[in-house]
Amino acid sequence: MALSRQLLQQGGSGPDVLGIDLIWSGLLQDYLVHLRPYLATEISSLQPELLSSYIVDGKLVAIPYQMQMGALEYRSDLLRQYGYDHPPKTFDELERMAQRIQAGERAKGRKDFWVYVWQGAATESLTCNALEWQVTAGGGQIIEDDRTISVNNPAAIRAWQRAKHWIGWISPPGVVAYQEEDSMNVFDSGEAAFGRVWGGATLPLSRKTRLNHRR
Repeated sequence: MALSRQLLQQGGSGPDVLGIDLIWSGLLQDYLVHLRPYLATEISSLQPELLSSYIVDGKLVAIPYQMQMGALEYRSDLLRQYGYDHPPKTFDELERMAQRIQAGERAKGRKDFWVYVWQGAATESLTCNALEWQVTAGGGQIIEDDRTISVNNPAAIRAWQRAKHWIGWISPPGVVAYQEEDSMNVFDSGEAAFGRVWGGATLPLSRKTRLNHRR
């Protein structure tokens, strides 16, 4: 980000087109043009909710060229084995499935089998996970569109308390140190039934696994 700002400050000698991270929009807005007058046709083909994160003080400073989405990787063989014909659609359903599958697998002697792995290390991934939990629970955003700080609300707190409860119950205690590769390695080794991943991640799908993309 610092390099991008430095290049933009050079004025005419700086780049004409720049690839930026979504969260840089506000920091770089002074150096970026309002794109709507120039790309009206292209912009009209994009979903409005995808553009909102790139609008700063009414100025559209960037447009998305790829989208990263949270995805639930799951073991379809285990789902069938325990009588499920679809992956969980809610966290309540995930918990119910997890308890049954974990109890069944541990009864077979797999004492280290955990059902749900995700990224719990203090990184960007955990922030994204926490926002998914929060929004799903009706906890709003961290800062609303009117710039009200809304994060300290009962629904958001319940969402994070639920995730905390997973640790040592359906998720391994070590999940608090997991980054993307860690959670993927556990799932790929067959030691979990569900794994939260990025939709853009490269996933080995040689086994009977599928992706359930959720917005």
